[in-house]
Amino acid sequence: MHGSFTSLENPSNATILPSELVTPSETTNRLITLCLKVVERRTDPRALGIVLDGYSRELSAARQNFQKQIAASDLPQSVQKSAQEVLSSFDNYLDALTYVRSWFGAPRRFPLEAAPQKLFEAYEELHNSLLAYEWNYLCQGDMPHPALNLIAKVIKATKEGTLSDERLNEIFDRLWAHFSAGLETFERDPDPLRRQRGVNAIHQVLAGIQAMDAYFQDYDLNVLDNGFIKFSEGCMLLVELMQESTGEALADKPTPSPQVNWVIHAARAVLEGLDPHLLERAQAWFEPQLAESYFRFEQCANQALSSSPRIAEQVPIARDGFDRLNRALPLLRLGLTRRPLLHKAIQYLQEGAELICQAWKIFTSFEEDASTTGCLHCGQRNPSYSKVCSRCGARLVIPIEYQEESHALQVVAAPEEEYAEAESNQADHLSRLIEACDAARFGRLSHLEFASITSWGKQLARNAAAGLSNLPTSSDNPIVARALSCLRQGIEEFKQGTDEMQWWVDTRANHHLDLASRILLQAYSNFVEVQDMASEAETM
Repeated sequence: MHGSFTSLENPSNATILPSELVTPSETTNRLITLCLKVVERRTDPRALGIVLDGYSRELSAARQNFQKQIAASDLPQSVQKSAQEVLSSFDNYLDALTYVRSWFGAPRRFPLEAAPQKLFEAYEELHNSLLAYEWNYLCQGDMPHPALNLIAKVIKATKEGTLSDERLNEIFDRLWAHFSAGLETFERDPDPLRRQRGVNAIHQVLAGIQAMDAYFQDYDLNVLDNGFIKFSEGCMLLVELMQESTGEALADKPTPSPQVNWVIHAARAVLEGLDPHLLERAQAWFEPQLAESYFRFEQCANQALSSSPRIAEQVPIARDGFDRLNRALPLLRLGLTRRPLLHKAIQYLQEGAELICQAWKIFTSFEEDASTTGCLHCGQRNPSYSKVCSRCGARLVIPIEYQEESHALQVVAAPEEEYAEAESNQADHLSRLIEACDAARFGRLSHLEFASITSWGKQLARNAAAGLSNLPTSSDNPIVARALSCLRQGIEEFKQGTDEMQWWVDTRANHHLDLASRILLQAYSNFVEVQDMASEAETM
């Protein structure tokens, strides 16, 4: 945007540009000055026309080059938005130049007195949008905090000699202002623990900026590196605090799993000299999430193995992924004192997350297909428990496990060969309830819909318990006696599981969903065992 053109006028006939119209662009300042001189009739308008034509060509070429640059780059969505704002600012500046050019043909319609302000505002908008784009672009990267990506690029550019002292000092000043405002926000936080942790993290960030700013004293690059370590510790503490407040990891790179990414970043931070307690806390946060994910995986693995070949082949892939993540855990612990082991741990984490993500996409597609019912009228896919189509309102053909007629849900009360069919129904119902718990946990099921399913499940449990009164209390046949014991245990677990579902309906605390899933899965195992024993009894 900066440039100069050969003067076509007498230097002694200069006009001093008002301070409120001065811009960082020499060419824009010259163009504004010429507009003022033409208005004052102190210069030939042809000089304005020459500068105007040259600047229009320069601006159009700059816009085309910028558009080609972003078209050839794979920019994140936030950076693409900033890039579009830059293109819009280019267009507004070209409109301002068009306004000045129009004065030559219609002075009354396009008074030149308004041109200086239009040019100043158009350049200011373009200048600010370019700065915003640059800032946004520099803040993108693999690190979990945008300021870390920014400073890493800034230090690299400083070491390569491509960043001026003025620009580096400006960046430090802007970061100081940003985090100082953040300090004021944390100081007003009503939660004392979060307030203290946030204030401590911000103070660490500001100490890092001060340490890096000392670079200007002796131009010692080691000062930048040491200051960056302090700065990084503060930023990582902020990310840790934020993710604990929101309940999820905020890092979206380098793998598809934000939870794994946070552990990877913590391990990398230790390798770069940061406090190892950060990795200890990250691992303690991650391990229960890994265990829960594996539990959910095992719930659908057997069903997936009996499904289509494309789905079945994902089961060993996912198991390999979980195995790699589990192998990383002891390496992370040992790596706190033997740092080279952290490199292998990071490799296992990356490989495991990629494998699980690949398999989980297939499983998710399978779950969605298995838990929906197609409308016979319009083809819309609806949840299987829905009674009417969400698009056209037509009544759906509802799967048997969601019908509420009690006669279809009762335990069959005699002979042994009928146990298998009865408990097969119960096992199917339990599978549906477990799926509902998972859907509610991940927001795929509304609170009202889950409450309706819970009521249905509680009715199933009551019917099953009532059916026990029709069964013999004991049997001389050891297989039947064992089957009766498993059946009673399964029905009791069935009831406990639906009670936990009701607790979630009342409190919305997710640990009730987790407990309900585990208990219902135990009941499912007991009912399946009853089926197996009934089959065994038939063969005797």
